[in-house]
Amino acid sequence: MSLPFHPRIRDSLNRPRTLATGPESFEFLTWSPIGDNPDASAARTGAALVLGLGPCPADAARLLEGRTGADEDERETAAPDAAVPLAARRQVAWVECPDFERALAAGGAEPLPPPPHWVRLTPDEALRFAAETRPAIWTYRQARRLFPDFWAPLFGRLEASATTPGLRRAARTVLLPGGPRDLLHLELWDALTAEGYQPLAPPRAGRQGASLVRRLEARPPAFCLSVNLRGLDPGGETFHLLEALGVPVVLWFVDNPWHIVSALRLPWWKKAVLFVSDATFIPELRRHGAERVYPLPLAASPLFRPRADPALPAGARVLFVGRSTFPGRDAFFGASHPPVELSRRAETLLERGGRPDFHWWTEEMGLDTLWPGHAVRAAGAGAEACSLLHRALWLKKMAPAGLVVVGDKGWKHHLPPGPPETPLLPPVDYYTTLPGLYRAASYTFNVTSLLLPGGLTQRHFDVWRAGGFLLTNRTDGLDIFPPELVDPITLDAECTPQECISRLERRAGTRRELQNAWQKILDESHTYRHRIRFMVECLAESLDGSGASL
Repeated sequence: MSLPFHPRIRDSLNRPRTLATGPESFEFLTWSPIGDNPDASAARTGAALVLGLGPCPADAARLLEGRTGADEDERETAAPDAAVPLAARRQVAWVECPDFERALAAGGAEPLPPPPHWVRLTPDEALRFAAETRPAIWTYRQARRLFPDFWAPLFGRLEASATTPGLRRAARTVLLPGGPRDLLHLELWDALTAEGYQPLAPPRAGRQGASLVRRLEARPPAFCLSVNLRGLDPGGETFHLLEALGVPVVLWFVDNPWHIVSALRLPWWKKAVLFVSDATFIPELRRHGAERVYPLPLAASPLFRPRADPALPAGARVLFVGRSTFPGRDAFFGASHPPVELSRRAETLLERGGRPDFHWWTEEMGLDTLWPGHAVRAAGAGAEACSLLHRALWLKKMAPAGLVVVGDKGWKHHLPPGPPETPLLPPVDYYTTLPGLYRAASYTFNVTSLLLPGGLTQRHFDVWRAGGFLLTNRTDGLDIFPPELVDPITLDAECTPQECISRLERRAGTRRELQNAWQKILDESHTYRHRIRFMVECLAESLDGSGASL
Protein backbone atom coordinates (compact mmCIF):
# COMPACT_ATOMS: atom_id res chain seq x y z
CA MET A 1 0.00 0.00 0.00
CA SER A 2 1.31 3.43 -0.89
CA LEU A 3 1.01 6.11 1.74
CA PRO A 4 -0.09 9.65 0.96
CA PHE A 5 2.84 11.95 0.52
CA HIS A 6 1.85 14.03 3.51
CA PRO A 7 -0.28 11.94 5.89
CA ARG A 8 -2.18 13.74 8.66
CA ILE A 9 -2.71 12.76 12.29
CA ARG A 10 -3.85 14.36 15.51
CA ASP A 11 -1.14 15.06 18.07
CA SER A 12 -1.26 14.69 21.86
CA LEU A 13 -3.40 17.84 22.12
CA ASN A 14 -5.79 16.56 19.44
CA ARG A 15 -4.54 19.14 16.94
CA PRO A 16 -4.34 18.13 13.26
CA ARG A 17 -0.76 17.82 12.04
CA THR A 18 0.69 17.09 8.60
CA LEU A 19 3.59 14.64 8.69
CA ALA A 20 6.79 15.04 6.72
CA THR A 21 8.08 12.09 4.71
CA GLY A 22 11.35 11.19 3.02
CA PRO A 23 14.83 10.63 4.46
CA GLU A 24 15.17 14.39 5.02
CA SER A 25 12.44 14.12 7.67
CA PHE A 26 15.06 12.50 9.94
CA GLU A 27 17.73 14.30 11.93
CA PHE A 28 21.09 13.06 13.16
CA LEU A 29 21.56 14.01 16.82
CA THR A 30 24.95 15.60 17.26
CA TRP A 31 25.12 14.61 20.90
CA SER A 32 25.27 10.96 19.88
CA PRO A 33 28.14 9.05 21.49
CA ILE A 34 30.01 9.14 18.16
CA GLY A 35 30.05 12.95 18.14
CA ASP A 36 28.69 15.30 15.52
CA ASN A 37 29.77 13.42 12.37
CA PRO A 38 27.40 10.72 11.11
CA ASP A 39 29.99 9.70 8.52
CA ALA A 40 32.55 8.70 11.12
CA SER A 41 33.96 5.19 10.84
CA ALA A 42 32.31 4.26 14.14
CA ALA A 43 28.95 5.14 12.61
CA ARG A 44 29.63 3.11 9.45
CA THR A 45 30.28 -0.12 11.30
CA GLY A 46 28.60 0.42 14.66
CA ALA A 47 25.06 0.40 15.96
CA ALA A 48 22.30 2.90 15.33
CA LEU A 49 19.28 3.93 17.38
CA VAL A 50 16.24 5.47 15.67
CA LEU A 51 13.87 7.49 17.85
CA GLY A 52 10.59 7.51 15.98
CA LEU A 53 10.12 5.93 12.57
CA GLY A 54 7.67 8.51 11.23
CA PRO A 55 4.84 7.55 8.88
CA CYS A 56 7.16 5.67 6.49
CA PRO A 57 9.83 3.48 8.13
CA ALA A 58 11.32 2.80 4.69
CA ASP A 59 12.61 6.40 4.76
CA ALA A 60 14.72 5.62 7.81
CA ALA A 61 15.90 2.38 6.22
CA ARG A 62 17.04 4.20 3.07
CA LEU A 63 18.91 6.68 5.20
CA LEU A 64 20.72 4.12 7.36
CA GLU A 65 21.15 1.18 4.98
CA GLY A 66 21.35 2.70 1.57
CA ARG A 67 18.72 0.93 -0.52
CA THR A 68 15.36 -0.62 0.33
CA GLY A 69 13.56 -0.62 -2.99
CA ALA A 70 14.30 2.98 -3.92
CA ASP A 71 15.87 3.61 -7.33
CA GLU A 72 19.17 5.39 -7.75
CA ASP A 73 17.57 8.73 -8.56
CA GLU A 74 15.62 8.67 -5.32
CA ARG A 75 18.76 7.84 -3.37
CA GLU A 76 20.64 10.72 -4.92
CA THR A 77 17.95 13.36 -4.37
CA ALA A 78 16.00 12.31 -1.29
CA ALA A 79 18.32 13.52 1.46
CA PRO A 80 20.85 16.11 0.27
CA ASP A 81 21.83 17.11 3.82
CA ALA A 82 21.90 13.63 5.32
CA ALA A 83 24.77 11.25 5.89
CA VAL A 84 26.26 9.09 3.17
CA PRO A 85 24.33 5.78 3.22
CA LEU A 86 25.69 3.48 5.89
CA ALA A 87 26.65 -0.18 5.70
CA ALA A 88 23.80 -2.56 5.05
CA ARG A 89 22.32 -4.81 7.70
CA ARG A 90 24.02 -2.97 10.58
CA GLN A 91 22.74 -3.32 14.13
CA VAL A 92 19.74 -1.02 14.34
CA ALA A 93 17.30 -0.54 17.21
CA TRP A 94 14.24 1.68 17.23
CA VAL A 95 11.71 3.20 19.60
CA GLU A 96 8.26 4.45 18.75
CA CYS A 97 5.59 6.26 20.69
CA PRO A 98 2.47 4.06 21.00
CA ASP A 99 0.21 7.12 20.80
CA PHE A 100 1.81 8.04 17.48
CA GLU A 101 1.08 4.57 16.14
CA ARG A 102 -2.53 4.80 17.28
CA ALA A 103 -2.86 8.24 15.68
CA LEU A 104 -1.53 6.88 12.39
CA ALA A 105 -4.01 4.01 12.48
CA ALA A 106 -6.88 6.38 13.32
CA GLY A 107 -5.95 8.43 10.27
CA GLY A 108 -6.05 5.35 8.04
CA ALA A 109 -2.29 5.04 7.51
CA GLU A 110 -0.75 1.57 7.41
CA PRO A 111 3.01 2.05 7.10
CA LEU A 112 5.21 -0.77 5.97
CA PRO A 113 7.26 -2.24 8.83
CA PRO A 114 10.98 -1.51 9.18
CA PRO A 115 13.53 -4.12 8.06
CA PRO A 116 12.97 -7.38 9.95
CA HIS A 117 16.46 -7.37 11.50
CA TRP A 118 15.78 -4.02 13.20
CA VAL A 119 14.88 -4.47 16.87
CA ARG A 120 12.14 -2.58 18.63
CA LEU A 121 12.99 -1.40 22.18
CA THR A 122 11.15 0.17 25.09
CA PRO A 123 12.54 3.48 26.43
CA ASP A 124 14.35 1.70 29.28
CA GLU A 125 15.77 -0.88 26.86
CA ALA A 126 16.92 1.95 24.58
CA LEU A 127 18.87 3.48 27.46
CA ARG A 128 20.65 0.19 28.10
CA PHE A 129 21.29 -0.27 24.37
CA ALA A 130 22.82 3.19 24.13
CA ALA A 131 25.05 2.56 27.14
CA GLU A 132 26.28 -0.79 25.77
CA THR A 133 26.74 -0.01 22.07
CA ARG A 134 27.33 3.79 21.96
CA PRO A 135 25.20 4.10 18.79
CA ALA A 136 24.67 6.84 16.26
CA ILE A 137 21.27 8.30 17.16
CA TRP A 138 18.72 9.53 14.65
CA THR A 139 15.20 10.87 15.18
CA TYR A 140 12.13 11.65 13.18
CA ARG A 141 12.20 15.45 13.30
CA GLN A 142 8.57 15.97 14.30
CA ALA A 143 8.44 13.28 16.97
CA ARG A 144 9.16 15.47 19.99
CA ARG A 145 6.68 18.16 18.96
CA LEU A 146 3.89 15.69 18.30
CA PHE A 147 4.10 13.67 21.55
CA PRO A 148 6.50 15.42 23.95
CA ASP A 149 5.18 13.60 27.02
CA PHE A 150 6.64 10.36 25.64
CA TRP A 151 9.83 11.69 24.04
CA ALA A 152 11.08 14.43 26.38
CA PRO A 153 12.09 12.15 29.30
CA LEU A 154 13.78 9.70 26.94
CA PHE A 155 15.69 12.37 25.04
CA GLY A 156 16.89 13.98 28.25
CA ARG A 157 18.07 10.69 29.75
CA LEU A 158 19.72 9.55 26.50
CA GLU A 159 21.52 12.84 26.04
CA ALA A 160 22.86 12.73 29.57
CA SER A 161 24.11 9.17 29.31
CA ALA A 162 25.45 9.49 25.78
CA THR A 163 27.34 12.71 26.27
CA THR A 164 28.70 12.74 29.78
CA PRO A 165 29.05 9.37 31.42
CA GLY A 166 30.00 9.68 35.04
CA LEU A 167 29.49 13.43 35.42
CA ARG A 168 30.13 14.50 39.01
CA ARG A 169 28.66 17.65 40.48
CA ALA A 170 30.76 20.51 41.80
CA ALA A 171 29.43 21.80 45.08
CA ARG A 172 30.07 25.49 44.42
CA THR A 173 28.74 25.96 40.89
CA VAL A 174 25.12 26.95 40.16
CA LEU A 175 23.49 26.88 36.74
CA LEU A 176 21.62 30.18 36.42
CA PRO A 177 19.72 30.54 33.11
CA GLY A 178 19.22 34.03 31.76
CA GLY A 179 21.07 37.22 31.03
CA PRO A 180 21.60 40.73 32.45
CA ARG A 181 18.24 42.01 31.17
CA ASP A 182 16.24 39.16 32.71
CA LEU A 183 14.25 39.48 35.93
CA LEU A 184 16.47 39.07 39.05
CA HIS A 185 19.37 37.65 37.05
CA LEU A 186 21.91 40.26 38.15
CA GLU A 187 20.69 40.17 41.75
CA LEU A 188 20.96 36.39 41.98
CA TRP A 189 24.30 36.31 40.18
CA ASP A 190 25.66 38.85 42.68
CA ALA A 191 24.21 37.02 45.69
CA LEU A 192 25.47 33.61 44.56
CA THR A 193 28.95 35.03 44.01
CA ALA A 194 28.94 36.71 47.42
CA GLU A 195 27.97 33.36 48.98
CA GLY A 196 30.96 31.66 47.40
CA TYR A 197 29.21 30.03 44.43
CA GLN A 198 30.23 30.23 40.78
CA PRO A 199 27.17 31.09 38.66
CA LEU A 200 27.13 29.51 35.23
CA ALA A 201 24.84 30.80 32.46
CA PRO A 202 23.71 28.17 29.92
CA PRO A 203 23.59 28.97 26.21
CA ARG A 204 20.55 31.04 25.21
CA ALA A 205 20.18 30.36 21.51
CA GLY A 206 18.13 27.45 20.17
CA ARG A 207 17.87 24.11 21.91
CA GLN A 208 20.37 23.92 24.73
CA GLY A 209 21.14 20.21 25.02
CA ALA A 210 24.53 19.56 23.43
CA SER A 211 26.09 22.95 24.20
CA LEU A 212 24.66 22.89 27.71
CA VAL A 213 26.20 19.52 28.46
CA ARG A 214 29.59 20.68 27.18
CA ARG A 215 29.51 23.52 29.69
CA LEU A 216 28.43 21.21 32.46
CA GLU A 217 31.34 18.90 31.72
CA ALA A 218 33.74 21.72 32.51
CA ARG A 219 31.85 23.00 35.58
CA PRO A 220 29.27 20.48 36.84
CA PRO A 221 26.73 22.43 38.95
CA ALA A 222 25.43 21.69 42.41
CA PHE A 223 21.96 22.73 41.22
CA CYS A 224 20.10 24.71 38.58
CA LEU A 225 18.19 27.84 39.67
CA SER A 226 15.46 28.92 37.26
CA VAL A 227 13.29 31.99 37.81
CA ASN A 228 9.79 31.54 36.37
CA LEU A 229 10.92 28.49 34.30
CA ARG A 230 13.61 30.51 32.51
CA GLY A 231 15.98 28.29 30.52
CA LEU A 232 13.69 25.23 30.64
CA ASP A 233 11.73 24.02 27.63
CA PRO A 234 7.97 23.37 27.95
CA GLY A 235 8.37 19.69 27.12
CA GLY A 236 10.75 19.19 30.04
CA GLU A 237 13.64 17.81 27.98
CA THR A 238 16.22 20.06 29.66
CA PHE A 239 14.75 19.20 33.06
CA HIS A 240 15.06 15.46 32.35
CA LEU A 241 18.61 15.98 31.06
CA LEU A 242 19.60 17.73 34.29
CA GLU A 243 17.77 15.13 36.36
CA ALA A 244 19.63 12.32 34.59
CA LEU A 245 22.92 14.11 35.27
CA GLY A 246 22.06 14.31 38.98
CA VAL A 247 21.62 18.10 38.91
CA PRO A 248 18.66 19.18 41.12
CA VAL A 249 16.39 21.80 39.54
CA VAL A 250 15.10 24.69 41.65
CA LEU A 251 12.16 26.70 40.32
CA TRP A 252 11.52 30.08 41.90
CA PHE A 253 8.11 31.46 40.96
CA VAL A 254 8.30 35.19 41.66
CA ASP A 255 5.03 35.81 39.81
CA ASN A 256 1.72 33.95 39.99
CA PRO A 257 2.80 30.29 39.68
CA TRP A 258 -0.46 29.16 38.07
CA HIS A 259 0.01 31.64 35.26
CA ILE A 260 3.53 30.32 34.68
CA VAL A 261 2.73 26.60 34.67
CA SER A 262 -0.41 27.12 32.59
CA ALA A 263 1.97 27.21 29.61
CA LEU A 264 2.96 23.60 30.39
CA ARG A 265 0.96 20.46 29.76
CA LEU A 266 3.42 17.94 31.16
CA PRO A 267 3.88 17.38 34.92
CA TRP A 268 7.70 17.45 35.05
CA TRP A 269 7.67 20.76 36.98
CA LYS A 270 6.15 19.00 40.01
CA LYS A 271 9.36 17.00 40.44
CA ALA A 272 11.47 20.14 40.90
CA VAL A 273 12.08 21.91 44.22
CA LEU A 274 9.68 24.85 44.13
CA PHE A 275 9.88 28.24 45.80
CA VAL A 276 7.11 30.84 45.65
CA SER A 277 7.30 34.54 46.47
CA ASP A 278 3.71 34.36 47.74
CA ALA A 279 3.17 31.67 50.38
CA THR A 280 -0.61 31.65 49.88
CA PHE A 281 -0.11 29.49 46.77
CA ILE A 282 1.59 26.64 48.63
CA PRO A 283 -1.51 24.64 49.73
CA GLU A 284 -2.94 24.44 46.20
CA LEU A 285 0.42 23.61 44.64
CA ARG A 286 0.81 20.73 47.09
CA ARG A 287 -2.74 19.58 46.42
CA HIS A 288 -1.92 19.42 42.73
CA GLY A 289 1.07 17.14 43.37
CA ALA A 290 4.04 19.44 44.02
CA GLU A 291 5.49 17.97 47.22
CA ARG A 292 8.55 20.18 47.76
CA VAL A 293 7.30 23.77 47.94
CA TYR A 294 8.76 26.51 50.12
CA PRO A 295 8.03 30.22 50.69
CA LEU A 296 10.70 32.62 49.43
CA PRO A 297 9.87 36.34 49.26
CA LEU A 298 11.73 38.88 47.17
CA ALA A 299 14.59 40.72 48.83
CA ALA A 300 17.00 43.67 48.81
CA SER A 301 20.11 43.90 46.68
CA PRO A 302 23.21 46.11 47.00
CA LEU A 303 23.02 46.58 43.22
CA PHE A 304 20.03 48.87 43.73
CA ARG A 305 21.60 52.17 44.84
CA PRO A 306 21.18 55.81 43.80
CA ARG A 307 23.57 57.00 41.11
CA ALA A 308 21.95 60.39 40.45
CA ASP A 309 19.40 62.76 41.97
CA PRO A 310 16.62 63.24 39.40
CA ALA A 311 14.18 66.07 40.01
CA LEU A 312 10.49 65.58 40.68
CA PRO A 313 7.79 68.07 39.61
CA ALA A 314 7.16 70.95 41.99
CA GLY A 315 4.69 70.03 44.73
CA ALA A 316 5.14 66.27 44.20
CA ARG A 317 5.48 64.57 47.58
CA VAL A 318 4.20 61.05 46.90
CA LEU A 319 5.68 58.91 44.12
CA PHE A 320 3.99 55.94 42.50
CA VAL A 321 5.98 53.79 40.05
CA GLY A 322 4.54 50.90 38.06
CA ARG A 323 2.97 49.60 34.87
CA SER A 324 -0.74 49.86 34.21
CA THR A 325 -0.54 46.23 33.06
CA PHE A 326 2.15 43.63 32.47
CA PRO A 327 3.79 43.32 29.01
CA GLY A 328 1.98 40.96 26.66
CA ARG A 329 -1.18 40.93 28.76
CA ASP A 330 -3.63 40.72 25.85
CA ALA A 331 -1.74 37.90 24.15
CA PHE A 332 -1.37 35.99 27.41
CA PHE A 333 -5.04 36.04 28.35
CA GLY A 334 -6.28 35.71 24.76
CA ALA A 335 -9.78 34.28 24.90
CA SER A 336 -9.64 33.81 28.69
CA HIS A 337 -12.44 36.09 29.82
CA PRO A 338 -13.96 36.07 33.32
CA PRO A 339 -17.75 35.88 33.65
CA VAL A 340 -19.32 39.32 33.14
CA GLU A 341 -21.60 39.06 36.18
CA LEU A 342 -18.68 38.04 38.37
CA SER A 343 -16.70 41.03 37.12
CA ARG A 344 -19.53 43.32 38.18
CA ARG A 345 -19.60 41.75 41.64
CA ALA A 346 -15.84 42.16 41.93
CA GLU A 347 -16.02 45.87 41.05
CA THR A 348 -18.72 46.41 43.68
CA LEU A 349 -16.60 44.58 46.24
CA LEU A 350 -13.62 46.80 45.41
CA GLU A 351 -15.65 49.97 45.85
CA ARG A 352 -16.70 48.72 49.29
CA GLY A 353 -13.12 48.12 50.36
CA GLY A 354 -13.01 44.37 49.63
CA ARG A 355 -10.27 42.38 47.86
CA PRO A 356 -11.34 40.30 44.86
CA ASP A 357 -7.89 38.76 44.49
CA PHE A 358 -6.78 35.73 42.51
CA HIS A 359 -7.92 33.27 45.19
CA TRP A 360 -11.32 34.97 45.34
CA TRP A 361 -11.69 34.55 41.59
CA THR A 362 -10.75 30.86 41.54
CA GLU A 363 -13.18 30.17 44.36
CA GLU A 364 -16.06 32.15 42.88
CA MET A 365 -15.52 30.52 39.48
CA GLY A 366 -15.53 27.07 41.07
CA LEU A 367 -12.09 26.17 39.71
CA ASP A 368 -11.18 23.05 41.64
CA THR A 369 -8.46 22.04 39.16
CA LEU A 370 -5.96 24.80 38.41
CA TRP A 371 -3.63 22.70 36.23
CA PRO A 372 -3.35 21.54 33.48
CA GLY A 373 -5.10 23.83 31.04
CA HIS A 374 -5.76 27.52 30.55
CA ALA A 375 -8.96 27.80 32.59
CA VAL A 376 -6.98 29.39 35.42
CA ARG A 377 -6.11 32.31 33.15
CA ALA A 378 -9.73 33.50 33.22
CA ALA A 379 -9.41 33.90 36.99
CA GLY A 380 -6.11 35.67 36.41
CA ALA A 381 -7.70 38.02 33.88
CA GLY A 382 -10.35 38.94 36.43
CA ALA A 383 -7.77 39.54 39.16
CA GLU A 384 -5.58 41.57 36.78
CA ALA A 385 -8.52 43.83 35.81
CA CYS A 386 -9.37 44.28 39.49
CA SER A 387 -5.74 45.11 40.26
CA LEU A 388 -5.85 48.03 37.86
CA LEU A 389 -9.10 49.32 39.37
CA HIS A 390 -7.71 48.75 42.87
CA ARG A 391 -4.62 50.85 42.09
CA ALA A 392 -6.73 53.56 40.47
CA LEU A 393 -8.87 53.82 43.63
CA TRP A 394 -5.77 54.15 45.79
CA LEU A 395 -4.24 56.76 43.48
CA LYS A 396 -7.44 58.79 43.73
CA LYS A 397 -7.10 58.72 47.53
CA MET A 398 -3.43 59.65 47.31
CA ALA A 399 -3.80 62.52 44.82
CA PRO A 400 -4.53 65.29 47.41
CA ALA A 401 -1.20 64.49 49.11
CA GLY A 402 0.76 65.61 46.01
CA LEU A 403 0.93 62.55 43.78
CA VAL A 404 3.25 61.96 40.80
CA VAL A 405 3.07 58.76 38.72
CA VAL A 406 5.95 57.20 36.77
CA GLY A 407 4.68 54.67 34.27
CA ASP A 408 3.24 53.93 30.85
CA LYS A 409 0.62 55.94 28.96
CA GLY A 410 -2.08 53.47 30.00
CA TRP A 411 -2.32 55.34 33.31
CA LYS A 412 -3.80 58.40 31.55
CA HIS A 413 -7.24 56.76 31.59
CA HIS A 414 -7.07 55.90 35.30
CA LEU A 415 -5.50 58.89 37.02
CA PRO A 416 -7.77 61.07 39.14
CA PRO A 417 -9.10 64.13 37.31
CA GLY A 418 -7.73 67.53 38.28
CA PRO A 419 -7.39 70.11 39.39
CA PRO A 420 -4.62 69.77 40.17
CA GLU A 421 -3.69 67.38 37.39
CA THR A 422 -1.58 64.40 38.48
CA PRO A 423 1.77 64.47 36.64
CA LEU A 424 2.54 61.34 34.58
CA LEU A 425 6.24 60.80 33.87
CA PRO A 426 7.57 58.19 31.40
CA PRO A 427 9.13 54.91 32.59
CA VAL A 428 12.73 55.11 33.82
CA ASP A 429 15.64 52.68 33.90
CA TYR A 430 15.44 50.38 36.90
CA TYR A 431 19.11 50.41 37.91
CA THR A 432 20.29 53.89 36.90
CA THR A 433 17.38 56.29 37.53
CA LEU A 434 14.77 54.65 39.75
CA PRO A 435 16.88 54.47 42.96
CA GLY A 436 17.43 58.24 42.80
CA LEU A 437 13.70 58.84 42.35
CA TYR A 438 12.93 56.79 45.45
CA ARG A 439 15.46 58.80 47.44
CA ALA A 440 14.21 62.14 46.07
CA ALA A 441 10.53 61.51 46.89
CA SER A 442 9.20 62.31 50.34
CA TYR A 443 7.16 59.10 50.12
CA THR A 444 6.81 56.25 47.64
CA PHE A 445 3.46 54.50 47.54
CA ASN A 446 2.99 50.80 46.76
CA VAL A 447 -0.17 48.87 45.86
CA THR A 448 0.39 45.11 45.67
CA SER A 449 -1.16 43.26 42.72
CA LEU A 450 -4.25 41.16 43.40
CA LEU A 451 -2.60 38.43 41.32
CA LEU A 452 -0.30 37.89 44.33
CA PRO A 453 -2.75 37.97 47.25
CA GLY A 454 -0.11 37.50 49.94
CA GLY A 455 2.98 38.66 48.11
CA LEU A 456 5.41 41.52 48.36
CA THR A 457 6.71 43.65 45.52
CA GLN A 458 10.29 44.65 44.86
CA ARG A 459 9.30 48.13 46.08
CA HIS A 460 8.94 46.79 49.63
CA PHE A 461 12.71 46.35 49.62
CA ASP A 462 14.04 48.78 47.02
CA VAL A 463 12.58 51.97 48.44
CA TRP A 464 14.28 51.53 51.83
CA ARG A 465 17.49 50.34 50.17
CA ALA A 466 17.63 53.54 48.10
CA GLY A 467 17.12 55.76 51.15
CA GLY A 468 13.46 56.52 50.49
CA PHE A 469 10.33 56.06 52.58
CA LEU A 470 7.62 53.54 51.69
CA LEU A 471 3.87 53.69 52.22
CA THR A 472 1.97 50.54 51.27
CA ASN A 473 -1.42 48.90 51.30
CA ARG A 474 -1.82 45.93 53.61
CA THR A 475 -0.87 42.41 52.48
CA ASP A 476 -0.21 39.19 54.36
CA GLY A 477 3.32 39.18 52.96
CA LEU A 478 4.25 41.97 55.39
CA ASP A 479 4.04 39.44 58.23
CA ILE A 480 7.73 38.60 57.69
CA PHE A 481 8.56 42.00 59.25
CA PRO A 482 8.02 43.21 62.86
CA PRO A 483 4.61 44.83 63.42
CA GLU A 484 6.21 47.94 64.91
CA LEU A 485 7.81 48.62 61.53
CA VAL A 486 4.83 47.61 59.41
CA ASP A 487 1.97 49.40 61.17
CA PRO A 488 3.23 53.01 60.78
CA ILE A 489 3.70 52.66 56.99
CA THR A 490 0.55 50.67 56.17
CA LEU A 491 -2.53 52.37 54.77
CA ASP A 492 -6.03 50.99 55.18
CA ALA A 493 -9.62 52.17 55.12
CA GLU A 494 -9.40 53.50 58.66
CA CYS A 495 -6.62 55.97 57.86
CA THR A 496 -6.49 58.27 54.82
CA PRO A 497 -3.10 58.83 53.19
CA GLN A 498 -3.05 62.43 54.42
CA GLU A 499 -3.78 61.31 57.99
CA CYS A 500 -1.05 58.70 57.84
CA ILE A 501 1.48 61.20 56.54
CA SER A 502 0.47 63.81 59.12
CA ARG A 503 0.86 61.25 61.91
CA LEU A 504 4.37 60.43 60.72
CA GLU A 505 5.38 64.05 60.51
CA ARG A 506 3.92 65.23 63.82
CA ARG A 507 6.68 63.59 65.79
CA ALA A 508 10.16 64.82 64.97
CA GLY A 509 12.57 62.09 63.99
CA THR A 510 9.96 59.39 63.35
CA ARG A 511 10.70 59.18 59.61
CA ARG A 512 14.45 58.88 60.13
CA GLU A 513 14.01 56.31 62.91
CA LEU A 514 11.81 54.16 60.68
CA GLN A 515 14.18 54.48 57.72
CA ASN A 516 17.12 53.38 59.84
CA ALA A 517 15.16 50.48 61.34
CA TRP A 518 13.98 49.27 57.94
CA GLN A 519 17.45 49.46 56.43
CA LYS A 520 18.86 47.58 59.39
CA ILE A 521 16.37 44.70 59.26
CA LEU A 522 16.76 44.35 55.49
CA ASP A 523 20.55 44.18 55.81
CA GLU A 524 20.33 41.66 58.64
CA SER A 525 17.65 39.32 57.32
CA HIS A 526 16.24 40.16 53.89
CA THR A 527 18.90 40.37 51.19
CA TYR A 528 19.20 38.03 48.23
CA ARG A 529 22.14 36.43 50.02
CA HIS A 530 19.73 35.44 52.79
CA ARG A 531 17.34 34.03 50.19
CA ILE A 532 20.13 31.93 48.63
CA ARG A 533 21.06 30.55 52.06
CA PHE A 534 17.46 29.58 52.76
CA MET A 535 17.12 28.04 49.31
CA VAL A 536 20.25 25.92 49.81
CA GLU A 537 19.03 24.79 53.25
CA CYS A 538 15.68 23.68 51.82
CA LEU A 539 17.35 22.00 48.86
CA ALA A 540 19.71 20.11 51.15
CA GLU A 541 16.73 19.01 53.22
CA SER A 542 14.90 17.77 50.12
CA LEU A 543 18.02 15.84 49.02
CA ASP A 544 18.71 14.34 52.44
CA GLY A 545 20.00 10.83 52.05
CA SER A 546 20.95 11.26 48.41
CA GLY A 547 24.61 11.90 49.13
CA ALA A 548 24.41 15.24 47.39
CA SER A 549 26.73 18.03 48.42
CA LEU A 550 25.66 21.68 48.26
